[in-house]
Amino acid sequence: MNFLKNKKKEIFTILAILIFSCIISSNYLKMHYAQDTYSLVELGYKVYNELAFLPAGRPISALTYCIADFLHLSVKTHVFILTCFSILFLSLSVYIIYRTMVKILKIEKDNIKSFWVLIISFFTIFNFCTNELLIFVESGVMTLGLLLSIVSACMWASDNKNRYVYMFIYALIGVICYQGVLNIYVPLSLIIIVAKNKENIKKAFKEAFVTLFIYGIELILSRVIGNLINLIFSIESRAAIIPSITRILSTYVKYFKFLVIDTLDIFPHGVYLGIMGIIFIIYLIYVLKYKYPKIYIFYYVSIFLSAILLPILPVVIQAEDAQYIEARMAISLGASAGLMILYMMITVDVEKSLILKNVNIIISVIIFTLSCQYVIQASDELIATNLIDRNIAILIDDKISDYEKENNVKINNIAVDFDENPNYYYHGSRTYRCVSYRSLATDWEVANVLKTFAGRNLNKIELPEEIHEKYFKGKDWNYYDEEQLVFIGDTVYLCVY
Repeated sequence: MNFLKNKKKEIFTILAILIFSCIISSNYLKMHYAQDTYSLVELGYKVYNELAFLPAGRPISALTYCIADFLHLSVKTHVFILTCFSILFLSLSVYIIYRTMVKILKIEKDNIKSFWVLIISFFTIFNFCTNELLIFVESGVMTLGLLLSIVSACMWASDNKNRYVYMFIYALIGVICYQGVLNIYVPLSLIIIVAKNKENIKKAFKEAFVTLFIYGIELILSRVIGNLINLIFSIESRAAIIPSITRILSTYVKYFKFLVIDTLDIFPHGVYLGIMGIIFIIYLIYVLKYKYPKIYIFYYVSIFLSAILLPILPVVIQAEDAQYIEARMAISLGASAGLMILYMMITVDVEKSLILKNVNIIISVIIFTLSCQYVIQASDELIATNLIDRNIAILIDDKISDYEKENNVKINNIAVDFDENPNYYYHGSRTYRCVSYRSLATDWEVANVLKTFAGRNLNKIELPEEIHEKYFKGKDWNYYDEEQLVFIGDTVYLCVY
């Protein structure tokens, strides 16, 4: 009772964050399917582990699948349980950033400013990048990795003499959960380091170096652990290369544009850069007008660059034909707006200019509102996409059944082709990357979608060139049509529109 009394405000804050998170993420508590989920339904927990998590060096995700297999959990139950955990972990991540920043700013008794920090902390975590973590079956593990990465970074605010050990352990477990979440560790750590060492540039640079060292070691260790797992289970590991300087530069140029200018094609091009530009201009005015140390500008640029460049680093060591970046791999990019506003509040007195303070508050409220809307709208699109995939899968299954009855033959195989301009999102759907991607537009998932929604088992085979030439060459559909199905013997050929 004493604990509850003394921690009443903290408990209330956590519950408020959790309830609000559940409200905006409620669609994810329904059964939902990412592309990989269909493969899990088809292959089962054990086989999927061997093909996905173990080769990727993600033993914690593999462990949850082993537990689900042992308990004979349905995929639907497994998805629900891990989604509940993921919302909890994201909510705790919001709270930890909030409490850390409130203590650094010493505004425990300033309810208005504390609430402002809470809003910023919320959209630092709930944004267009972290949202993608919620769609996968292993969401609970991925968000646990994010939580541990944030806990590790916030250890810089602690005076615990063993903080380096704790920091290392938390970050290591986090990167093993999911490699893509660790990039938030660096910019968040650097912000806290600057806050603690405003007057000691030498110490700030020293601790910044330690942060980058820990980040690099964790990535290397995650790779080593993955290779050891592959060796133990005799699984072929994912190939890595030692890139040339030219390859490194070209990769960074390509994905810098994709992340910063194009914003992963999720928003209109230039929106992200415009928002970040406004935040930087406001900060620049504070520093120059009120004569803060110019080194603060250097810190700002360094922290911002770490947020947008670190997600590209793991891509550099991949072969060119295997390179890609999705939103879930660029967590620090999605968090950067919140992180840079928090950095501003830590390094300058935002109260000195009422106009700039109000502009900052307005920007924070706008980003918060847009972030919440994004989570809701994206989850709506996910459910809608799943339903359309289901309906078309049932239509395809009905057509297959009609052919089997009319010809007294059993369809055993399926081969997939593409028309001239395949559409990977349904007409009228916004581009939310993996969230709203058509699974029926993915050649390796078509059979799995049919298995999930129609219970039909089909073997995936290669499409013969003569079938393409005769039936599908030059075709270009904009919607599902029965002409996209061709039956020959015991095989159905599907052309994706």
